[in-house]
Amino acid sequence: MDILSGIGFDWQVALVNFLNFLLIFWVLQKFVFPKISESIKNRKEIVKKSLDDAKEIDLKLEVVDEETKKIIRTAEKKAENILKESVSLGKEKEEDLLEGAKNKAKEILDKGKKLGVEEKEKIIKSADAEIAKLAILSAEKVLDK
Repeated sequence: MDILSGIGFDWQVALVNFLNFLLIFWVLQKFVFPKISESIKNRKEIVKKSLDDAKEIDLKLEVVDEETKKIIRTAEKKAENILKESVSLGKEKEEDLLEGAKNKAKEILDKGKKLGVEEKEKIIKSADAEIAKLAILSAEKVLDK
């Protein structure tokens, strides 16, 4: 023991320090460690619940994503059908308009031909009457001479 005393080691101080350590350890274990342990346990539960909620949200998000894709596909099909129907209706309208325009043009052409024939007949009658007058006048002049 003299060797230890020579380097400044005192058994009484070491024993008191050891007893202080045991006392502090007992106080910590009795009052502090249970609260820390409970707090850690609560935090683990909160983290576990958060992870479970995140997984559940991911699953719901996948379901919503699939539903969104289905809705988009349905909307695209409806839009495509509407577009096809619109094109079809447009072609029908175009054909109707073209047919109407052809009929109108034919009517105008027939009317123009009819008016042309009538005008021609008027001109011919007028010309015949004029020719007849000229012939009579020529004959009168020839007879007068």
